[in-house]
Amino acid sequence: MYSEFRKFDTIPGFNYINASEGDADDIVELKYFTDKLFIFKSNSLHVWNVKHIEATNWFPEQTIRKTGGVSHPCSVVSTSYGIVWANLHGCWYHDGRKVVNLIEGKLRDTEADYHNSSSSWATFVKAHDENVKPMLMFSPKEKQLYVFRDPTGTSSGNTNRCYIYNFISQSWVYNDSIFTNERSYTNPVLDWNNNIVLAHTETIANGFTLGSNFPDDTDFIDITDVNRDNVDLDT
Repeated sequence: MYSEFRKFDTIPGFNYINASEGDADDIVELKYFTDKLFIFKSNSLHVWNVKHIEATNWFPEQTIRKTGGVSHPCSVVSTSYGIVWANLHGCWYHDGRKVVNLIEGKLRDTEADYHNSSSSWATFVKAHDENVKPMLMFSPKEKQLYVFRDPTGTSSGNTNRCYIYNFISQSWVYNDSIFTNERSYTNPVLDWNNNIVLAHTETIANGFTLGSNFPDDTDFIDITDVNRDNVDLDT
């Protein structure tokens, strides 16, 4: 559903579009970039052209099956370059015209851990509980994408693993020191200086309770100011 033009709190019941029909798939996340609405479902992505003011002129422009789906809203992020999302099949980037798999030719798709530290994509992206729920973060200052394996703090799961992609060098690095293992993290925000800031509990927990104050054991970290001496180059 959508609001009336320039009336953001007015959403009549007849103001809606059918992103797709007959797939019985729930909408997971919505993003907007270059006059396009990105409708993420668990098994597909629908891109609509919403350039015109009149909704009757909106139209579906592209549908991406399988590789376009995500299981959690945190697995999609807006960047200065376009929309990025991650799932079992790769880390995908849409610049408003075409889709590129950022890991293709750079990271191994499958196989167990290798190089004694960094993981293949399939090993990395699937959490210990078998769910795929990486959290994506974009740093406009560094022009880097952070793919954090599991922000929910699943126990016994090496949840601190992270891949970092640089849009300038178009390369990946692997890191396991920025984040703390088996900790629940909040969603990220940008501070006044465009640094990524988020918080986590100091002890193993089931996550933060919405609407409540942060518990006493909460730590706040600025990941764009973390010492990265232990970063392992992957490409």
